[in-house]
Amino acid sequence: LCCRFANLPSEKKLEALQQDSLPREAFFEDAVACLASRDVGAKNGLDGYSPECKHRMKRRKIDNILTQNSKLVVKGVSLATDEGLIFKVLPECSPIASRSVMLYTNPFQIPPGWQVVNTSDVDFEMIRKLVIAQYSWGSYVLYVRDGDTFKCFDCLGSSTPGRVHTWNCLAVEGNTFRISSAHSRLLIRKK
Repeated sequence: LCCRFANLPSEKKLEALQQDSLPREAFFEDAVACLASRDVGAKNGLDGYSPECKHRMKRRKIDNILTQNSKLVVKGVSLATDEGLIFKVLPECSPIASRSVMLYTNPFQIPPGWQVVNTSDVDFEMIRKLVIAQYSWGSYVLYVRDGDTFKCFDCLGSSTPGRVHTWNCLAVEGNTFRISSAHSRLLIRKK
C-alpha cells in the first residue's frame, strides 16, 4: 500500500488523504508526511486533509524540511527559509562569500541546537541541490555526515556543483572537528 501511494499523482494522493478509511500504520504515516510535504503539501498547504491527518503531519513538523518550493535567504553567515530552516557552515562563512585562502586549524564543536547535515536526512537531495550546489560558502567543498563517516560535495563555483568529491580533510574526534584545508567546511542545520 505504501509503494502504491507513493506512485500516485499528487491529485490522487490528496484525494486518498481525505479518506478517513485510509490505513495509517506507523510506517505509512512517515511516508505520507514525507511525500505530502514535498509535493501535495508544498502546493496546497494542509487544506483538504482530514483533521487526523493534519494533526499527524503538524506533529511531524513537515515544514522543517527543505522542498523545491522553499525560498532561501542569506542572513549574515546563515541561509534561512521562511519556514524556520537555517543552514550554516563551520568554520563560519557567508553562503555567498568567495573562496577563502585562510587555513583553519583550530578545532571546533557543533553549537547546541545544531546538527551536521546527514545524507540520510529526508530532504538531503534538496539540500544538495539548493544549499550546497547553489552557494559558494567560501569553499570548494562542504562536508556532511554519511552514516558513521563523512562525504564532501562540490560547492557553487566548482566545475561540478553538488557532485561528491574525494577530498579527506576532515578529522573528527568525538564531538570535536578539525578541517585541514582552506577550501572545505562542515555544513550544519538548526534542529
